Amino acid sequence: LYLLPAFASIHTYSSLTDKIDHTYASYELIPPILTKDVLCINPYLKPDIKAAFDVFIALCYGKRADRDENMKKYLGHTVAYLSEKIAEENGCSVLKDSTLIKALKIIHSQIRANRSIAEIAEECGMSTDGFIRKFKAYIGQTPYEYSKKLKVRVALKLRELGNSWEDIAEKCGYADQTSLLHAINAVKNNR
Repeated sequence: LYLLPAFASIHTYSSLTDKIDHTYASYELIPPILTKDVLCINPYLKPDIKAAFDVFIALCYGKRADRDENMKKYLGHTVAYLSEKIAEENGCSVLKDSTLIKALKIIHSQIRANRSIAEIAEECGMSTDGFIRKFKAYIGQTPYEYSKKLKVRVALKLRELGNSWEDIAEKCGYADQTSLLHAINAVKNNR
């Protein structure tokens, strides 16, 4: 079982895809594991991890977990458990800072809102500068960079699902399709 960092570059894990037969499942983990490396664990080495892995596989291949609220809840708990175990086995930690967890939940839940960093900092009870420093220290990028990359990832996923660029721009909080495409190019070119 491999766990890929949310904003890993394709080069981080492309060598793995040539060596393994895999099923890919995308899941946003909040609180995140603090790592920049690919993490892995053999789920068959420990009975508790194997049981959680079996539940994860059953949920992924069973009912449409993305449409059933109970299934989403079970899948979320299972992913969180497996992620914590993977972090533990790889000597990593899970983000425990309640302020940053709150900030990440705000950013992830309000993709379309275009809330300013100052507004998020205020809601988290911090000064803007202090919030930016703390966010970058833990997450490895500024809240603005993180939010921008997240919006691009969501946009590309929506495009894969067949949404038009105009609809995606609206759903992701961009003024128009041109602004969205510019943001995608900027993230791809690391600007």
